[in-house]
Amino acid sequence: MADENDSLRGADETRAQPVVTMPSSAYFLKQVEEEEEEEESLKVEVAAASDDESDTSSDDESDTSSDDLSWGKADIDPSLLERVDEEKCRSIRKQYRQLIYTVQQNRDDIVNTTSDTLTEALEEANVLFDAVSRTREAALDAQFLVLASDLGKEKAKQLNSDMSFFNQVAFCDFLFIFVGLNWMEDDGRDPLNNCDDNIALSFWETVQKEATSWMLQAETFHFLFGSFKPESAARKPRLNHRRKVQKMEENGDMPTKLRKLDLSGNQEATEKEVERILGLLQTYFRKYPDTPVSYFEFVIDPNSFSRTVENIFYVSFIIRDGFARIRLDQDRLPILEPININLAVPEPSCLPAALPTGSHSAAPPPPFHTAPPSASQASSSTDTKLCLLPPTSDDRQEENVQSGLASQESRLQNTVKMNGSKDLPEPYDYDLIIIGGGSGGLAAAKEAAKYDKKVMVLDFVTPTPLGTRWGLGGTCVNVGCIPKKLMHQAALLGQALRDSRNYGWNVEETVKHDWERMTEAVQNHIGSLNWGYRVALREKRVTYENSYGEFVGPHRIKATNNKGKEKIYSAERFLIATGERPRYLGIPGDKEYCISSDDLFSLPYCPGKTLVVGASYVALECAGFLAGIGLDVTVMVRSILLRGFDQDMANKIGEHMQEHGIKFIRQFVPIKVEQIEAGTPGRLRVVAKSTNGDQTIEGEYNTVLLAIGRDACTRKIGLENVGVKINEKTGKIPVTEEEQTNVPYIYAIGDILEGKLELTPVAIQAGRLLAQRLYGGSTVKCDYENVPTTVFTPLEYGSCGLSEEKAVEKFGEENVEVYHSYFWPLEWTIPSRDNNKCYAKVVCNIKDNERVVGFHILGPNAGEVTQGFAAALKCGLTKDQLDSTIGIHPVCAEVFTTLSVTKRSGGNILQTGC
Repeated sequence: MADENDSLRGADETRAQPVVTMPSSAYFLKQVEEEEEEEESLKVEVAAASDDESDTSSDDESDTSSDDLSWGKADIDPSLLERVDEEKCRSIRKQYRQLIYTVQQNRDDIVNTTSDTLTEALEEANVLFDAVSRTREAALDAQFLVLASDLGKEKAKQLNSDMSFFNQVAFCDFLFIFVGLNWMEDDGRDPLNNCDDNIALSFWETVQKEATSWMLQAETFHFLFGSFKPESAARKPRLNHRRKVQKMEENGDMPTKLRKLDLSGNQEATEKEVERILGLLQTYFRKYPDTPVSYFEFVIDPNSFSRTVENIFYVSFIIRDGFARIRLDQDRLPILEPININLAVPEPSCLPAALPTGSHSAAPPPPFHTAPPSASQASSSTDTKLCLLPPTSDDRQEENVQSGLASQESRLQNTVKMNGSKDLPEPYDYDLIIIGGGSGGLAAAKEAAKYDKKVMVLDFVTPTPLGTRWGLGGTCVNVGCIPKKLMHQAALLGQALRDSRNYGWNVEETVKHDWERMTEAVQNHIGSLNWGYRVALREKRVTYENSYGEFVGPHRIKATNNKGKEKIYSAERFLIATGERPRYLGIPGDKEYCISSDDLFSLPYCPGKTLVVGASYVALECAGFLAGIGLDVTVMVRSILLRGFDQDMANKIGEHMQEHGIKFIRQFVPIKVEQIEAGTPGRLRVVAKSTNGDQTIEGEYNTVLLAIGRDACTRKIGLENVGVKINEKTGKIPVTEEEQTNVPYIYAIGDILEGKLELTPVAIQAGRLLAQRLYGGSTVKCDYENVPTTVFTPLEYGSCGLSEEKAVEKFGEENVEVYHSYFWPLEWTIPSRDNNKCYAKVVCNIKDNERVVGFHILGPNAGEVTQGFAAALKCGLTKDQLDSTIGIHPVCAEVFTTLSVTKRSGGNILQTGC
């Protein structure tokens, strides 16, 4: 490293000219090995530098911090002051090179259509890019993206243009050499020391010798920054191809309008684009002649490499013909400055004198199939980029150019606005920004993307008090429906193993359950779903950021990631789909020692003896499967079970759970939780107080699970900053029938809606229909009536429509008839268990031809049974139609075709056989 310092001080004499090289597998492997050796020496050198620094005089320190630093004047090498950061950057570069080497070595596997290796590599690069802060590391990221783009095109086989003469990696090297960045081939060099202030002309001379050899083969790109030669180097025409075309023309097989590529249309579109860009630059420079434009920000579109190339393509004419120039600012970054803002718009002759013949035109290249940007690559309203659309075909050329012009105007307008002007209107960054990456938000995002809308999803999981967090997908996928149903299945399998002895299976007397193995399997499945959602968003070209969204003003939202980095985005419309989180008791010890359903499904240890606090469906479902796998479970209930559900069914569920060993403490609430012994799970003492008096009780448990309800996540997302009204008591948002809040451009769906069902399928349906109304011209609204649902307690409960209580309240007791019956599943008869516990009933409106307004079933596979009948209820099912339906024998659902006893009659409903 000492030798390297010497070379830095004498960089003027020793630095070699940059060389354009094409990275190879061997090169990257060698670089990784060298980086490892340099890291060790770097640590020693930094330590030594720290010792030397302590002996430096105050005079030397003042010299070191002066604005006129030179490498030879200071006793302390200033480069040593940044070595710690340099070590981090070296590590990033090492990882990038290892990734590129790995991708090159596994090319055959990557291009295999059944392999996900390329997607995994892109994800790894996205993670690396989060830590990139300098151009040298960004250059490696670009090289990786070009390599991935090449492999992606080969895998997808979607590229229709002949690119066999275009070396993408070498071209990328050339781009970065032009802007003074590509000294990455030798980390010992100082890439910016003694660089000429005006890089445009000097770099032409520097790179011409090395680049000409391959640039002459890239006929599409040779004039990107102005030609090396007066004429383009066109490939010789293929004689066989020309003869074939001539024969087709003679035979009339080729339409006249396609017999020859019309270059004039493409060139005319390019001329218009260059003229428009120059006009915009002139307008800006007249207003702000002393404020240059960042070249990188002006031309780079982080969402698309191909669009960046197009932007460079158009700006290059303006630079080449003397209307602007590229210089280096004080940070050694390229900027655009005017040369003569009063010069007229260039004539068409300013464009390339001769276009290549054959199949190539002046239009930019076809788009590269790169992966969508990671969260760190998304742009904000204060960091806007050009987004010119690539041309697709001649008849759409003008349309795409106009779209590109609109994006370019957006870039310049924001630049002007940053300098204090409010004369120009500000465009939106997105058509739709969705806050919340749960089932409803993702459904709306993917549906809106079908209509070619620019959509962003902001999703951020605030960790629980125990630190639990999860990936994309929301409550249902991570801490709700999916893991709950899987653990419910684990409990059912335990019962099935016990029943199997009666069917002839020899099973060990003691069947044990492995909690850790179950949670690992469940979490692995959830992880695959998280990944699938991210891939689906990428395929739909939906931008996803793992950031917390908070409104800061009209049409504007602040996104804060887990590192505290903030970005501001704007959108024409917003959709709030933030869902709910578990509620805590607000008593001593609840957040310190209790868990919620957000923690349970990934708990790394068996919860042991458990107290479940609450009577919600979440409480009873969790208590059910915990008892089903053999744990000691107690449920503490404040008042009634399953508030909002049919109470007849709720009480039967409670009775069944109690008969199967689950203890209930009724009309008590915890007032304090204390830790007796730490551990996994440890021991806790719970003090509870009666709701009917001053009586208190105590109990010891290993785990306390709180399931007392959920609160809408609406209070800390800045709704007050934009005027969205909420129910101050519940936090729920009142909306219209079209899910619109009181603020016209803000919508809401899912569990946060006031008076709507809190179910995943409801949110999904509402999200899809909303997107179709907003962008597809649909008028269909979400129907919140007759929605089926299931509670996965040990005896499953399925329902659709009104509860018995709600029907009486709505139609009057005299107008409601209830038909009901117990039934005994055939598969339960051999083990002789739970006779006359399964139960079915339908609630009918007498005045409406006994239309079925409520459907309820307790029994195995209740959800499967309910789903089918829900469609019938939607179609106006009547009791007479049920009676005339022939049932399937012997299945549980058959009971609904034979219901004859009404509650009003008091007749016998017990079953003795099939």
